[in-house]
Amino acid sequence: REEYRSAVADRLYNGFNGDAVNLLQLNKISQIISQQGLLKRSDLVGDFLRNNLDSIASSNGDLVSNVRGTGSLTAFSLKDQKTRDATLGALKQYGIYAHASGADSIRVRPSLTFSEHHATVFSDRLDQSLKTFK
Repeated sequence: REEYRSAVADRLYNGFNGDAVNLLQLNKISQIISQQGLLKRSDLVGDFLRNNLDSIASSNGDLVSNVRGTGSLTAFSLKDQKTRDATLGALKQYGIYAHASGADSIRVRPSLTFSEHHATVFSDRLDQSLKTFK
């Protein structure tokens, strides 16, 4: 139906536009995710990351709190917005891009290929960034 069509071709990446190529791509991507166990890996790496962040929160209890998430999607709160913004700026200096979330939180939404190595690098850089507040 015309009222459901996107005004811009290929604007929406889904099968509802009837584009068979998108459906074939989705099928292949789904196969790769399944074959490589990327969802299970995402759960394991997310748990690893949150354990690292819990350790950081324990040693920086006045700065970091409320570590939460599912799979590799993770967030944590900082003392206040000023601390959060300064931490994001410090992380960018290390080449790490995380996202502000809410009033005082940082959100991490890595790709499915995010590994324990990446989680360790993120955690180490975060810990180094937080040392500037002590």
